[in-house]
Amino acid sequence: MHLFDYPVPPGTPVLELGCGIGVAGMAAAAAGLDVLACDYEQDALSFAQYNAALNQMTSRIHFRHLDWRKPDLKEQYPVIIGSDIIYERPNHQPIITLINQTLTPGGMFLVSDPNRSSATPFVESMEQQGYRHTVQKRWVRFEKPHIKINVHRFIKDA
Repeated sequence: MHLFDYPVPPGTPVLELGCGIGVAGMAAAAAGLDVLACDYEQDALSFAQYNAALNQMTSRIHFRHLDWRKPDLKEQYPVIIGSDIIYERPNHQPIITLINQTLTPGGMFLVSDPNRSSATPFVESMEQQGYRHTVQKRWVRFEKPHIKINVHRFIKDA
């Protein structure tokens, strides 16, 4: 995730969806943000918690189980991030519903995607919901080849 391209004041609460092993959340925590990292898979949460402890990030990043099809979050966040979470079309509407419920007015949702075709209908659905959208194209090195990553930024009008 290229969170640092969009300056966010230290101490800002961030919700990370589908945290996996916790890399994006730890980057946000290292930038001084307060992160709630969520995943549906308990194994992923265990690895993320271990990684956070190993990297001495436990004071700024917390973890919890979250099923975005049945979210039980009451809080709202000015920043929500996700890495490679929009690849399954059946998850698009539950993710959009969760974003609608948990993103503060004027808030920002950043989601990275490795240029999959499933991203296009997700972007279109978010725009139909009234979100402003911009995209940054990045090339990242993964093993030997460089992979194109799109970082989608959605802003919820206040």
